[in-house]
Amino acid sequence: KLVQQLQDQFREQAMGASQNKDLVQAQEEMKSLMLDASDAQRRLEQVAKSSLELQRDLAQANDRSLVVNAENQSHMDKEALRIAAEAHLRQCRCRNKAGEPWPLWSTTAGDLQEYGTGISLYFRFTISLGTAMMC
Repeated sequence: KLVQQLQDQFREQAMGASQNKDLVQAQEEMKSLMLDASDAQRRLEQVAKSSLELQRDLAQANDRSLVVNAENQSHMDKEALRIAAEAHLRQCRCRNKAGEPWPLWSTTAGDLQEYGTGISLYFRFTISLGTAMMC
């Protein structure tokens, strides 16, 4: 009877250990799936950003063609000139690569490098001067 109880106890411990191994394995699989999901989400966000940039570039090219056509034609009706003027305004707006206005507080001087070195240096100087005045 004692041997039977020891065997039963040993079986229970073996089953518990087996269940613990299954849980550990399931946790590892879950971690792997979560990493795959976050990687897929990151890639999807990159594709969406790329798509927005392509749409913006296409819209800018369309706007440029409208402006060039308006400049080359001397006799255009008022509606066509208005459309060309709006296209020119859209083309000249200061926007980030996604086509959105620059965030007021989170834009760095390095972000503005695309408008030229002078603009970037001006904002670096302004930030440095503001920092020096605060200290």
